[in-house]
Amino acid sequence: MITFLKKINRYIVYAILGAVATFAILEDLLTMTNTMAYTSGMSFTGVLPWVIVFSVILLGLMVKLLIFISYRIDNAIFVRKSGLLYPFPIPFAEFEVTAFAFLFFGLLAGGLVYLPVLFLPSLSRILGAVRSLLLYGTIVLIIAYFLKRYAHDYDKKSLAYALILIPLILLSMSFVLSLVEVIR
Repeated sequence: MITFLKKINRYIVYAILGAVATFAILEDLLTMTNTMAYTSGMSFTGVLPWVIVFSVILLGLMVKLLIFISYRIDNAIFVRKSGLLYPFPIPFAEFEVTAFAFLFFGLLAGGLVYLPVLFLPSLSRILGAVRSLLLYGTIVLIIAYFLKRYAHDYDKKSLAYALILIPLILLSMSFVLSLVEVIR
């Protein structure tokens, strides 16, 4: 998949990833569109195509921006040759394509898990927690792949703790909040 994505035009990959990200938040998007159409007096079917196209473009650009920022942070923190901590000798294009490959499947799985909420809205809290678990699990898989492929042996433990700490904190907070909402 990674070699296939290297051959495709980047804008097509951004559009595909934006469409998959839109699919992952489809229920939330439909709810917001319905509310906006109702309060502004417009027809829902007239507004929906414009909202979906705008969301695909915006989410594709946001994913690209987040991947660029994470690459810059990784390079700023972990590319220090004086401290013997330089496990990312990776160009941006390869970092980007690898992250796209994992995010595509993660966002698609998150959208498929959350799809029953369109028909059974009472499952939104439970399936929202599962979707968050899948999305943060995707981040952990990306980090594990980079560690396996690009990290040096003496850096693996320190790098793993540093990179996995933030997603685990966010995942645990999201899981606890979702658990509290489900218990209520």
